[in-house]
Amino acid sequence: MITLEDDVLDIRCPNVHPDAHTRLEFQRTLRIPDDEKVHALPAGLGCFPLRHVEDFSSGLDEVTLRRGGIMMPMHRSEAMWINFKGGSRRSSGGAYPFAIKVAAGKVNALTGGAWSPALCAEEQDYVVIPAQPWIDGFAISKGIIRQFVAERLGEGFSAEEQLTGKAEFGGLQIIAYPMKAERYLDILRAREKAERAREAKARAHERRQRIERLREALSPFLEFSDRARSATKASMATLAEIEHSLRRAGELGAPDDMTDHEHIVAQLRELLDRWNSQVTELAKISSQHDFNTYEVAFEMRRPDVLYSMAERVESEPMRSMGLGGGGRMHQEIYADPYGVDAWDQYAGSRCFVHLVDAVQWAEISGGPVPTEPPSQKDYEKRGLPWFDYYAPEQEAILGSKRLAGLKSWGSIYGKGPSAPVGKGGPAIQLGTAHRFSGVVSEGAGDE
Repeated sequence: MITLEDDVLDIRCPNVHPDAHTRLEFQRTLRIPDDEKVHALPAGLGCFPLRHVEDFSSGLDEVTLRRGGIMMPMHRSEAMWINFKGGSRRSSGGAYPFAIKVAAGKVNALTGGAWSPALCAEEQDYVVIPAQPWIDGFAISKGIIRQFVAERLGEGFSAEEQLTGKAEFGGLQIIAYPMKAERYLDILRAREKAERAREAKARAHERRQRIERLREALSPFLEFSDRARSATKASMATLAEIEHSLRRAGELGAPDDMTDHEHIVAQLRELLDRWNSQVTELAKISSQHDFNTYEVAFEMRRPDVLYSMAERVESEPMRSMGLGGGGRMHQEIYADPYGVDAWDQYAGSRCFVHLVDAVQWAEISGGPVPTEPPSQKDYEKRGLPWFDYYAPEQEAILGSKRLAGLKSWGSIYGKGPSAPVGKGGPAIQLGTAHRFSGVVSEGAGDE
């Protein structure tokens, strides 16, 4: 089920697993230069406002209402990106994995193929989260995307119009599949095993250090009387036996021989008792020595920016928006490391995101119209950063030749005075924003 929580799509699949929860945000951002250079990621400038379409049925057409979902305002030539966020979880093993398909006008954003709810194993047509933190556009080649940019549907710019010759759907289509519970449990077990190994290694290191500190603490007693030297040597011998038993028990690394673990533990108890009595005797021998008795113990990208809202405008007929490709950006879309069989395709949740011309937002929703997106000059004046994301452990998909053939915003509309120009910058982690709540309808099955 998908709900709308403070301008965030909240996806939960409790019938699969209590941890099966993720969230999606649609972030405003700067439209990057459309100059065929490869740019860094611009900052997120806060979430787009989202509303349920059925809450505004009087101002929407029958087709929109039948498709259900949510609506979101975008200005002409405005850019956006989708932020994937792991949901709350009871386990400590990390966010629950999901496979998420993203389409614009029912054109898949990774392959350029026609929309299909099913996941494709031959040509990956979905992103895997939490490995994929966000997606900013159409995957045109390995490590490069064309930024999502909105224009009015029917002008020939959208990916849908360029690849299908039609202006039928517009908007965004999202479907999310949680990982099968049994595969998730396998991952948790593997993570727990690895964590136990890390903890055991750390404990072994700490015990070795403690043993060395004990030896150092005993050393001064060798300079005392014969009685002290004798007691010190006995204590050191006991410490060596403790160290050997710890190693046999696997507490100082891999065990040498584990033929009788219970016997080793019992022997350790005896050695510790002997150790404690010996160091107590040493303390009595020289009360003036400052000696402390040791115990061997088993012991994703947004700056805080808020834009004001513009004045309401006069009403006019509703116009849908579609997404096409803008400037080129460095962004890798990561390959599925689990395989298509890992995903529960019987537990999918979908949502149709209708893009509405922002100048009509007040008329349709009653809310204020968002300001015009910032220009490059605005962006630089505010000192906003650029980003990069690097995950060398992940394998990137190749991108789509179909999408690589899309005409960009600049090639169709030209680089007018509002078109941003500039360069990218260093990478930092991004953030989020919030607003309304409620359950999101999935719409008719054929839409």
